[in-house]
Amino acid sequence: MSKIVETTAQAIMIPNPYCVSEDALASKILGEMLEKRIMSAIVVDGQRIKGIVTSTDFVDAIADHEHGEWLVRTPLSEIMATALIYVKPTASVLEVAKKMHQSRVRHIIVMDVFEPIGIISHIEILTWWHSSHA
Repeated sequence: MSKIVETTAQAIMIPNPYCVSEDALASKILGEMLEKRIMSAIVVDGQRIKGIVTSTDFVDAIADHEHGEWLVRTPLSEIMATALIYVKPTASVLEVAKKMHQSRVRHIIVMDVFEPIGIISHIEILTWWHSSHA
């Protein structure tokens, strides 16, 4: 069996994903994400996952509006993606890569039952691939 099938999502994920309220202002969360040097956050309403927001969502929001003032007063719920793409911790790296490719996303939530335990971006997949083939 190859490494891409043997290695699990849990092995390459970034644990303890950053979670934010859907009511938070987009500009505030962008600032926090930049400060933490992360490119995505899981958007929640209490304990329920409502969506995900990524650096791409912020770029799209800026491109869709001619000036950045709109982002200052906009709740995160207006720019987040609501289609949740997730995998179980036991999914293989191959499954994660295929799901990412088929869904055309760069970030996938790792879910253990109903709890987000990690996040995988295209960077984790590329880093894993490079280190396992070096």
